[in-house]
Amino acid sequence: MKQTYILTIAVLLAIAMISGASAAGVVVPYLKDDTLKVYPGDSTSVSFTLQNGGASTQSVTFKASITKGSDIASLKGGDTYFVPANGEIPVTINLNIPSNAAVGTQYPLTVSFATVTSGTGTGVNLGIGMEASLNVLVVAPTAPEKPAPVMPDTTLIAVAIVILALFLWIIFGRTKKRK
Repeated sequence: MKQTYILTIAVLLAIAMISGASAAGVVVPYLKDDTLKVYPGDSTSVSFTLQNGGASTQSVTFKASITKGSDIASLKGGDTYFVPANGEIPVTINLNIPSNAAVGTQYPLTVSFATVTSGTGTGVNLGIGMEASLNVLVVAPTAPEKPAPVMPDTTLIAVAIVILALFLWIIFGRTKKRK
Protein backbone atom coordinates (compact mmCIF):
# COMPACT_ATOMS: atom_id res chain seq x y z
CA MET A 1 0.00 0.00 0.00
CA LYS A 2 2.79 2.39 0.90
CA GLN A 3 4.66 1.53 -2.32
CA THR A 4 1.57 2.23 -4.43
CA TYR A 5 1.17 5.60 -2.69
CA ILE A 6 4.81 6.55 -3.36
CA LEU A 7 4.58 5.38 -6.97
CA THR A 8 1.41 7.43 -7.51
CA ILE A 9 3.06 10.56 -6.11
CA ALA A 10 6.14 9.97 -8.28
CA VAL A 11 4.00 9.66 -11.42
CA LEU A 12 2.03 12.81 -10.59
CA LEU A 13 5.25 14.75 -9.97
CA ALA A 14 6.67 13.52 -13.28
CA ILE A 15 3.53 14.65 -15.10
CA ALA A 16 3.70 18.05 -13.39
CA MET A 17 7.33 18.48 -14.42
CA ILE A 18 6.62 17.49 -18.03
CA SER A 19 3.93 20.15 -18.36
CA GLY A 20 6.59 22.83 -17.97
CA ALA A 21 8.83 21.32 -20.61
CA SER A 22 9.79 23.24 -23.68
CA ALA A 23 11.04 22.13 -27.03
CA ALA A 24 13.73 23.80 -29.07
CA GLY A 25 15.15 22.64 -32.33
CA VAL A 26 17.06 23.49 -35.45
CA VAL A 27 15.64 22.97 -38.93
CA VAL A 28 18.04 22.15 -41.75
CA PRO A 29 16.93 23.01 -45.29
CA TYR A 30 15.95 20.03 -47.41
CA LEU A 31 18.73 19.08 -49.76
CA LYS A 32 18.84 15.90 -51.80
CA ASP A 33 21.29 13.55 -50.03
CA ASP A 34 21.92 16.36 -47.50
CA THR A 35 24.31 17.88 -50.04
CA LEU A 36 24.53 21.48 -51.18
CA LYS A 37 26.14 21.73 -54.63
CA VAL A 38 28.40 24.70 -55.31
CA TYR A 39 30.89 25.78 -57.98
CA PRO A 40 34.59 26.58 -57.52
CA GLY A 41 34.93 30.21 -56.44
CA ASP A 42 31.24 30.36 -55.49
CA SER A 43 30.00 32.62 -52.69
CA THR A 44 26.56 31.67 -51.42
CA SER A 45 24.66 31.18 -48.20
CA VAL A 46 22.49 28.57 -46.53
CA SER A 47 20.01 29.19 -43.73
CA PHE A 48 19.04 27.04 -40.78
CA THR A 49 16.05 27.89 -38.58
CA LEU A 50 16.17 27.92 -34.78
CA GLN A 51 12.80 27.16 -33.18
CA ASN A 52 11.57 27.56 -29.63
CA GLY A 53 8.24 25.80 -29.46
CA GLY A 54 6.22 23.27 -27.56
CA ALA A 55 4.79 24.55 -24.32
CA SER A 56 7.61 27.08 -24.05
CA THR A 57 6.76 30.32 -22.31
CA GLN A 58 10.33 31.54 -22.04
CA SER A 59 12.67 32.97 -24.62
CA VAL A 60 15.93 31.17 -25.26
CA THR A 61 19.32 32.51 -26.31
CA PHE A 62 21.54 30.25 -28.41
CA LYS A 63 25.23 30.54 -29.09
CA ALA A 64 26.25 29.13 -32.45
CA SER A 65 29.62 27.87 -33.60
CA ILE A 66 30.86 26.22 -36.75
CA THR A 67 32.48 23.00 -35.57
CA LYS A 68 33.22 21.59 -39.05
CA GLY A 69 33.80 23.54 -42.23
CA SER A 70 35.02 26.81 -40.74
CA ASP A 71 37.53 27.03 -43.61
CA ILE A 72 34.66 27.78 -46.02
CA ALA A 73 31.85 28.96 -43.72
CA SER A 74 31.13 31.86 -41.39
CA LEU A 75 28.13 32.96 -39.36
CA LYS A 76 26.36 36.01 -40.76
CA GLY A 77 25.33 38.49 -38.11
CA GLY A 78 27.26 37.14 -35.13
CA ASP A 79 27.09 33.98 -33.05
CA THR A 80 24.31 34.75 -30.55
CA TYR A 81 20.64 34.30 -31.43
CA PHE A 82 17.63 35.26 -29.32
CA VAL A 83 14.55 33.11 -30.01
CA PRO A 84 11.29 34.28 -28.41
CA ALA A 85 8.84 31.84 -26.83
CA ASN A 86 7.01 29.90 -29.57
CA GLY A 87 9.09 31.72 -32.17
CA GLU A 88 11.74 31.00 -34.73
CA ILE A 89 14.60 32.87 -36.36
CA PRO A 90 16.87 32.16 -39.34
CA VAL A 91 20.59 31.55 -38.91
CA THR A 92 22.46 32.35 -42.11
CA ILE A 93 25.79 30.73 -42.91
CA ASN A 94 27.93 32.39 -45.57
CA LEU A 95 29.91 29.98 -47.75
CA ASN A 96 33.00 31.00 -49.71
CA ILE A 97 34.36 28.21 -51.87
CA PRO A 98 38.00 28.62 -52.99
CA SER A 99 38.36 29.27 -56.71
CA ASN A 100 40.97 26.50 -56.89
CA ALA A 101 38.67 23.92 -55.24
CA ALA A 102 38.77 20.70 -57.22
CA VAL A 103 35.51 19.37 -58.64
CA GLY A 104 34.36 16.53 -56.38
CA THR A 105 35.77 18.07 -53.20
CA GLN A 106 33.35 17.59 -50.33
CA TYR A 107 33.32 19.90 -47.33
CA PRO A 108 31.40 18.69 -44.27
CA LEU A 109 29.61 21.55 -42.52
CA THR A 110 28.41 21.26 -38.93
CA VAL A 111 26.95 24.10 -36.90
CA SER A 112 26.51 23.59 -33.15
CA PHE A 113 23.96 25.46 -31.06
CA ALA A 114 23.99 25.65 -27.27
CA THR A 115 21.65 27.54 -24.97
CA VAL A 116 23.09 30.38 -22.99
CA THR A 117 21.92 30.08 -19.40
CA SER A 118 21.78 33.14 -17.21
CA GLY A 119 22.95 31.41 -14.05
CA THR A 120 20.14 33.09 -12.11
CA GLY A 121 17.07 31.48 -10.67
CA THR A 122 16.42 28.93 -8.00
CA GLY A 123 16.28 25.73 -10.00
CA VAL A 124 18.68 23.69 -11.97
CA ASN A 125 19.43 25.24 -15.35
CA LEU A 126 19.67 22.58 -18.00
CA GLY A 127 21.13 23.66 -21.29
CA ILE A 128 20.20 22.40 -24.72
CA GLY A 129 22.82 21.46 -27.26
CA MET A 130 22.07 20.68 -30.92
CA GLU A 131 23.98 20.21 -34.13
CA ALA A 132 22.94 20.70 -37.75
CA SER A 133 25.00 19.16 -40.52
CA LEU A 134 25.15 19.03 -44.28
CA ASN A 135 27.72 18.39 -46.98
CA VAL A 136 28.98 20.98 -49.43
CA LEU A 137 30.03 19.41 -52.74
CA VAL A 138 32.02 21.22 -55.42
CA VAL A 139 30.60 20.47 -58.87
CA ALA A 140 31.64 21.55 -62.36
CA PRO A 141 29.91 24.64 -63.67
CA THR A 142 27.43 23.82 -66.38
CA ALA A 143 27.06 25.85 -69.53
CA PRO A 144 23.65 27.43 -69.82
CA GLU A 145 21.39 25.45 -72.07
CA LYS A 146 20.77 27.03 -75.43
CA PRO A 147 17.08 27.12 -76.23
CA ALA A 148 16.08 24.97 -79.16
CA PRO A 149 15.43 27.00 -82.28
CA VAL A 150 11.77 27.81 -82.57
CA MET A 151 10.28 26.47 -85.75
CA PRO A 152 7.16 28.22 -86.91
CA ASP A 153 4.01 26.19 -86.88
CA THR A 154 3.41 24.73 -90.37
CA THR A 155 -0.31 25.39 -90.14
CA LEU A 156 0.37 29.03 -89.48
CA ILE A 157 2.70 29.18 -92.48
CA ALA A 158 0.09 27.54 -94.73
CA VAL A 159 -2.62 30.02 -93.63
CA ALA A 160 -0.24 32.94 -94.22
CA ILE A 161 0.55 31.70 -97.75
CA VAL A 162 -3.17 31.32 -98.59
CA ILE A 163 -3.93 34.81 -97.30
CA LEU A 164 -1.00 36.24 -99.28
CA ALA A 165 -2.15 34.42 -102.42
CA LEU A 166 -5.71 35.77 -102.03
CA PHE A 167 -4.38 39.26 -101.46
CA LEU A 168 -2.20 39.08 -104.60
CA TRP A 169 -5.08 37.59 -106.67
CA ILE A 170 -7.40 40.39 -105.58
CA ILE A 171 -4.86 43.10 -106.39
CA PHE A 172 -3.63 41.69 -109.71
CA GLY A 173 -6.99 40.22 -110.73
CA ARG A 174 -8.73 43.60 -110.42
CA THR A 175 -6.08 45.47 -112.29
CA LYS A 176 -6.43 43.08 -115.30
CA LYS A 177 -10.24 43.50 -115.35
CA ARG A 178 -9.97 47.30 -115.36
CA LYS A 179 -7.80 47.38 -118.47
